[in-house]
Amino acid sequence: MTLRDDSMPAYDADDLSAIDRAFAATWSTIEAHYPGRDPSKDEERKTIVRRKLFALAQAGMIDPEMMRNVALETLPLKMD
Repeated sequence: MTLRDDSMPAYDADDLSAIDRAFAATWSTIEAHYPGRDPSKDEERKTIVRRKLFALAQAGMIDPEMMRNVALETLPLKMD
C-alpha cells in the first residue's frame, strides 16, 4: 500500500511533458553557452534546473519556452 502525501503537488502528463521539454531546452542552452564548464558539477546543476522547473510548473507555468527563459534568467548556476 502506498501512502500519498497531499502536501506534495501532483503533476499530470501534460505538466510532466512540459517540464521534460523545458529541461531539455534549458540544459542544451547551458551546454551551448558554457562549453568550458566543469562537467563534474553537471549533475548538481541539473538537479537545480529540475527543481526550478518543477517550482515553475507548481506555480502554474506550463509553457516550456517560458519555463526555459525564466529558469535561465533566475538560476544561480556557477559554471566554473
